[in-house]
Amino acid sequence: KPQDQFVVREGKLKVTERVVGYEKRALPGQELLGTFPLDLPPQVFETTGFWIEMETQIKSFLEQKGLHFMGGIHAIEHAAIGIFPLFALCDRNDVGGISYQYHPELEKGAVFIYDGYPGGVGLSRRGFEIIHDLLVKTLEVIEGCECEQGCPSCIHSPKCGSGNKPLDKAAAILVLKLLLGHIPLSEISVPGSGSDKGHSNNSIQEERPLSPPRILFMDLETQKSAQDVGGWQNSHLMRVSVAVLYDETEKEFFVYTESQVPELINYLERADLIVGFNIKRFDYKVLSAYTARNLQELPTFDILEDLYKRLGFRLSLDHLAQVTLGRQKLGHGLQAIEWFKLGDMEKLIRYCKEDVAITRDLFDYGIENKHILYREKENGKKLRVLVDWDMQKILRGKVES
Repeated sequence: KPQDQFVVREGKLKVTERVVGYEKRALPGQELLGTFPLDLPPQVFETTGFWIEMETQIKSFLEQKGLHFMGGIHAIEHAAIGIFPLFALCDRNDVGGISYQYHPELEKGAVFIYDGYPGGVGLSRRGFEIIHDLLVKTLEVIEGCECEQGCPSCIHSPKCGSGNKPLDKAAAILVLKLLLGHIPLSEISVPGSGSDKGHSNNSIQEERPLSPPRILFMDLETQKSAQDVGGWQNSHLMRVSVAVLYDETEKEFFVYTESQVPELINYLERADLIVGFNIKRFDYKVLSAYTARNLQELPTFDILEDLYKRLGFRLSLDHLAQVTLGRQKLGHGLQAIEWFKLGDMEKLIRYCKEDVAITRDLFDYGIENKHILYREKENGKKLRVLVDWDMQKILRGKVES
């Protein structure tokens, strides 16, 4: 789920613990007398946990400041586990954690916190539910500690497998402020142009679905703008304000708010085809914060993607609606965000429904007429772009640009 300026997810984890040695220390005083290796088999178990994903520009920003990114997130892991008993009936030893400055599956940094018992006992679930409060308290503890570099009262852990190295208290404070939105991401990065790489896989089902196919048209609006989250590359942090589906089979619109996103995704998975405008590069990326499902694998036809392949440049939905259908959108994305902030859900839903209706009618026009109209920028001349939008070809993923 998206939270503040980060995404937190929960799931099952496989944990491998290795004991490779031990230390001898003098008592009193804890003077180190030596370290001694051990050759023991690893302990492997499955449990439940949650993880906080770190946006790539956070790492870059810390490095520009001369701070240690890995030391910062490692310190956050320690401090969050240390105060975890404030939020759940447990001991800090009941919870484990690990930090990655780059996790290959996530393709970004992350802090994992998990139940220290096989199968899990519900502790990480509690942490997932109160993640905002947990990080707020973590920041309060680290920032409020009088030590300079970190100490057992804030970021040191008595059970750290790497000997409390690396740790960077200043980096931890800065990362937490970024995660919680005390420092807007827009202040540490230049908003992008929307040219996120996205996915090239147009994985339409090869086998022809049973007749009649369930065709859905979708659009969504967000709670935050690209500028709010530091650029279009962070659209997964923008959060859903409202999403609308039109089911061609039912001839009905369906409206979903943020709390209903799981129901929306379940509905999408029932479709034989999902049609949208910039749906792969934007809508699916916003929704990716709410699910581990790879939405790019859903049978999807993206009108903007198809027209871009044919023309070599992008056209807005409003432009195509005016020239092809003689209709105008009811507003624009920033207005939709403002309506959400004002609590005017009626206007927001009406706007989103109209965008879905325009997308549906534009698609139907192309199917019937084999072209879409647009206006040339230089001289305003109305032109046609030929399309081979045949429903059976689209359902088989055989449309040629």
